[in-house]
Amino acid sequence: ALGPNKAVARVACLLDFTRLETTEEKYQPENQVVRSEQALNETSTAQITVPIGVPGVVSNLAGNQTATIETTEPAETTNTNDTTEKTKPPTFQKQDRTVNYEIGKVTSHTVHQMGTIKRLTVAVIIDGTYKTGKEAPGTGESKYTPRTQEEMKQFEDIVKRSVNFDAARGDEIKVANIPFETAKVNFPQGEEAVAEAGWLLMLKQYSSHIKYGLLTMFLLFSFIFVVRPLVQWLISSSIGEGVLLGQLPKTIEEVEREYGGDLKNLPFRNRALQMISTDKERSAEVMRDWLKES
Repeated sequence: ALGPNKAVARVACLLDFTRLETTEEKYQPENQVVRSEQALNETSTAQITVPIGVPGVVSNLAGNQTATIETTEPAETTNTNDTTEKTKPPTFQKQDRTVNYEIGKVTSHTVHQMGTIKRLTVAVIIDGTYKTGKEAPGTGESKYTPRTQEEMKQFEDIVKRSVNFDAARGDEIKVANIPFETAKVNFPQGEEAVAEAGWLLMLKQYSSHIKYGLLTMFLLFSFIFVVRPLVQWLISSSIGEGVLLGQLPKTIEEVEREYGGDLKNLPFRNRALQMISTDKERSAEVMRDWLKES
């Protein structure tokens, strides 16, 4: 084993999520058997009368026709009127043979599952060994020693077997030897080194708690110094706007709401006089506005 933090491996896998079904039929011509055979032989002999002699009335008379003779060879006859007929028996032969063969056939149905590996790429980085230097013993200095070619070959074979390497599939594996530390590393010695290691170990152990504590403090300070002053400013600004609106002159509708519905029952002239006598400053401003508009 290389030990902790002595190797880094990265794997890139190309997967095929296609679901494929294949049906294939293969015929085997060399594997054939006679299934059925049928043979037909036909032979027939027919009598055909062939007229011979001098054409004319005599040869066509019914009394001069000779009887036909069935024989395998042509028969020779002699007639005084030279109107004899020769019989030629033709022979008809037919042979028909039908053979049916049964040829071997193989039918296969294949279902390719999803998630098959199409290509695999693996990269592995291995650290070397560190040996204490002989020139300064006891000082904590260490010297880096790279791995030998035999060791790298063994590591590569182990990686190939572990990932089921397939060259036909196009898989690639790269194993490299790179130093994880500097060429020479100085390690602290004595009680100070032990104390420093203890602090580092404690910080590493409670790193998550420290992280959440710092986050909580950040949120608390943000609320105190950012959110709270902003809320107070918004509230104070809204109050100031209300005070300013209260100091502005009232409109006619506001005056009517303030004095109730008694003004509605009075004539317009009396209502105007009463409003002017009640609020002289507002009435003067209204008159100035009317004069400006006119």
